[in-house]
Amino acid sequence: MKISDHFTLEEYIPPEIFKLAGEKAVSFISERLILGNEKLRRTLGKSITINNWKSGGDFKNSGLRSWSCKEGAKFSDHKYGHATDLKVDGMHSFEVQKFLADHWLEYNMFFTAIEKGTDGWTHVSDRYIPGWDKSKPFWIPIQ
Repeated sequence: MKISDHFTLEEYIPPEIFKLAGEKAVSFISERLILGNEKLRRTLGKSITINNWKSGGDFKNSGLRSWSCKEGAKFSDHKYGHATDLKVDGMHSFEVQKFLADHWLEYNMFFTAIEKGTDGWTHVSDRYIPGWDKSKPFWIPIQ
């Protein structure tokens, strides 16, 4: 199911949840996150991988994660549908993190946080952060 110009629902949902909920799983993902990922894809002009299990790839927990998933933090933003791990074709994750930080005012209506220093993916989140200064990203330490 296509949910934006460049992304499908299966790219956000792990196979076990998609099998149970199907297209209804679209309501499990934050709309701001989808819109922010789409804006980044259009701006960079490069393919972005979130999950690729549907096409036979290895990624299945880079969007929503089930509560039984052992990957990441116990109360990860992924488990609430508020985070994605992005792999941008032709760019190192540090380059993507820097791009977002340098252009933050264009993205702060979609994302609130970036996980700092991830190597191989860029974690973005739209979690609620009380008192957050919207002029700069909230940097999440690697967990």
